[in-house]
Amino acid sequence: MPLRRWFQIHLSTALILMLAASLLLWANVTPDIEYSGSLPWEVCYGWPYIFCGEPGHVVANVEHFFSYKSIILNFACALSILLLVAIASEWILRRNIRKANAGCQPSRR
Repeated sequence: MPLRRWFQIHLSTALILMLAASLLLWANVTPDIEYSGSLPWEVCYGWPYIFCGEPGHVVANVEHFFSYKSIILNFACALSILLLVAIASEWILRRNIRKANAGCQPSRR
């Protein structure tokens, strides 16, 4: 079986990427309730950077905030994580295929 071209991925890599993307999406849209004094917001969204916050009933006279910079940083982090997952998955799969093909080569006499 010939090796795939560099821009083709295996179905298992696509499934792993979908799982990783869903975990990253879940981490970004699940509310994180902050009770510490470091942030004046009670409900925050975003991972690894907080991009949206809503004031809780504890904080008075504070408005909702939204950060485009944090969204761009979160997107860049997610893209780099997905790229690393894809490269690692394809490297492992292609290495295993090469090993399997090396054992099937006819001996030269």
